Amino acid sequence: MNDTGAMILHLYADVPYRNEIVVPADYGTAYDYVLKAMDALETASDASILCEARPGAECIEIKTLTAGYTVPSDISDKELFSMPKGSYHFKQLPFTPPKGSDLKPLVFSFIASTIDWSCKASHFIIRLFKERTLEVVVQFFLPLKSKEE
Repeated sequence: MNDTGAMILHLYADVPYRNEIVVPADYGTAYDYVLKAMDALETASDASILCEARPGAECIEIKTLTAGYTVPSDISDKELFSMPKGSYHFKQLPFTPPKGSDLKPLVFSFIASTIDWSCKASHFIIRLFKERTLEVVVQFFLPLKSKEE
């Protein structure tokens, strides 16, 4: 197993995403769309790309399912999707990749070292959090118990 610097994180409440960002199925390009959308959002905004990883005999197929964001001033009950409370493999990147093609090998390394290879499919999240006006933090979340479909 590769050391990805992943740790275990416990969420004690669901994290909802209320507004959709229309993105393509390629998670690198989806990252580019979401990173660009973060420019217009207020500080402390939270965006995520919900992805699916399917392990095969020789590779892992990763695709985007949806993407969304929530701004701190939005108090509506509307919900596009959420990151459910629970335990996750977690990694926060020490830098913000400038483009999706730079992000892809980092995601792949994280997934390859943390995925449950016995599951047909696992959902995971690439989270972007706007910490300051010009600073976006990138994190990866993979549930300890992966979803099978």
